[in-house]
Amino acid sequence: MKCKCGCGKPTKKILKNHRKLGRVKGKYSKFIVGHNLGIQTNPMENLDSVNKIKQKTIERYKDEEYCNKHKKACKDYYKTHKHHIKGKPKLPSQKLKMSISKIKWYENNPEKAKLKAVKVSETKKRKGYWKGKKNPNWQDGKSFEPYGLEFNKELKEKIKKRDNYECQYCHKKQKDLLKDKWNRKIKLATHHIDYNKKNNNPLNLISLCPKCHNKTNYNREFWKRYFTMYQFIRFNSHMVLDHNYIEFKKEDFEKWEKSLRGMLLPDAQGIFTT
Repeated sequence: MKCKCGCGKPTKKILKNHRKLGRVKGKYSKFIVGHNLGIQTNPMENLDSVNKIKQKTIERYKDEEYCNKHKKACKDYYKTHKHHIKGKPKLPSQKLKMSISKIKWYENNPEKAKLKAVKVSETKKRKGYWKGKKNPNWQDGKSFEPYGLEFNKELKEKIKKRDNYECQYCHKKQKDLLKDKWNRKIKLATHHIDYNKKNNNPLNLISLCPKCHNKTNYNREFWKRYFTMYQFIRFNSHMVLDHNYIEFKKEDFEKWEKSLRGMLLPDAQGIFTT
């Protein structure tokens, strides 16, 4: 087979398969080495011409408009043509079959599935998919706000002693908590019920284990109402100590008292009146 650049020289046989470059073992290559760049000789002999071509491509890809156009063109092309890694474009029926087989694999291999999920989350964290505003739980930078001066180690220890060193949601003790990956003892966290970092009233603070403390980052209005009523039942005192707290009715208290005895989560809708 002759070279397609037009030089007329014969090409060599391919010795190894190369998926990315589309080379198949046993077939003849389309170009001689260097001829696909428009050079009629070995590129090692004409390094100046190769460097010029490289500089042109580098300058091209510095332009953002050109890069965006090139990316869009590639996406449109691979919708109908074969991809060098993914292969042929798949039909929706094929995708559905693949998703069903993946679900079955995850069910049959739960340990491998956990390891795979951890790897995916680590790569996403490394690349910055969940950083800052990209995180679905973004609260306009509330986590960067400073705590009050009263919120120190002494106050945290007092609240843990008050709660008998026990998580007030799952009722796990601090001794029973597992160690982290650095073999350090995990301690209970002190949670602000109204999510106001400067409101360090003891009734506004409650001790939680790290697992339960992470749950409170989602559906904040529900947890705010849940723990305020929980504190009300514990101490049998009026929770209207601060304007941030919510006023409750007797009917609401009775509903919550029944649910808290069984440690069940009731629906937040239709129970309270703000």
